[in-house]
Amino acid sequence: MNITVKEMVEVYLRDNGFDGLCSMDCGCRLGDLMPCDEVNPDCEAAYEVLGEPEEPGDFFMASKKPGPVGHEECDELDGGK
Repeated sequence: MNITVKEMVEVYLRDNGFDGLCSMDCGCRLGDLMPCDEVNPDCEAAYEVLGEPEEPGDFFMASKKPGPVGHEECDELDGGK
């Protein structure tokens, strides 16, 4: 059985505790990985960070796991759109 690049990336992300991908231009969650239908060489493994409580559904992807000091944001997303 052949495996696609998208499937390989998804397995790696899940196995290593990541939530998706991010770059300076975009971000995507597991389950909706690479909606652009392209393999972007600038994408990095990322963690999902929820937005403000007053805006439910908003999130962004960060290349570093959020902690008490903060995070390194790749790109904000509006509700996963």
